[in-house]
Amino acid sequence: MNYKKVGNFIKDIRKSKGLSIKQVAEKTRFTKEYLSEVEKGQKYPFKPELGKIAKALDTPLSIILFIGAEKSEIAKEMLKIWETLSPELQKFTMKVFTGKLEK
Repeated sequence: MNYKKVGNFIKDIRKSKGLSIKQVAEKTRFTKEYLSEVEKGQKYPFKPELGKIAKALDTPLSIILFIGAEKSEIAKEMLKIWETLSPELQKFTMKVFTGKLEK
């Protein structure tokens, strides 16, 4: 997990919604100092804490986790999903991604 990216993203969302750190702190019951450190990538919140922040920002937790995921983590998750697809669906998916889908 890239906590610097997560922190930057949280800060960008907060600012885009016109919220102060104090307002988010009140909604999450975290201190302003803690949230500031999260935004700077200096604190590494666990999923439950990120969930509270996401809720306070009215943003899906999955988006925050995706933003912070390292490329290798994303690739592993994609592979897990790929392996659950039937061979027919794998072929169809490849056609979609390669632009070889018949019109």
